[in-house]
Amino acid sequence: MRPPKLPVKSLDILGKPFAVEDATAVLELEDGTLGKCAHAKCFIMLNLSQNRAQLRDTLLHEAFHAIYSEMGLCEDIPEALEETIIRRLATGALNLLRANPKLVDFLMEKQ
Repeated sequence: MRPPKLPVKSLDILGKPFAVEDATAVLELEDGTLGKCAHAKCFIMLNLSQNRAQLRDTLLHEAFHAIYSEMGLCEDIPEALEETIIRRLATGALNLLRANPKLVDFLMEKQ
């Protein structure tokens, strides 16, 4: 079986390039975490041992952490709520986008 590949190598998040890295070994040693966003260093770490469906959710989840930080929400919303908010929004947004490809096409129009 081929080793899993990163789905993307970087993301543009509000004009900042965030590197996306395979951190499977590190994250599994920590506590089995599926992903992590290092806002200050502009990179997202992914555990590639998860299935593709879960990996899509995890990548979007970590991108939402980056957006959350970049938009200054850390200053306005208690830290304890961050994970709950992001978990629900990322999963909901992923479902919305995958269930509505015409919406994605409309959002991606150049004009």
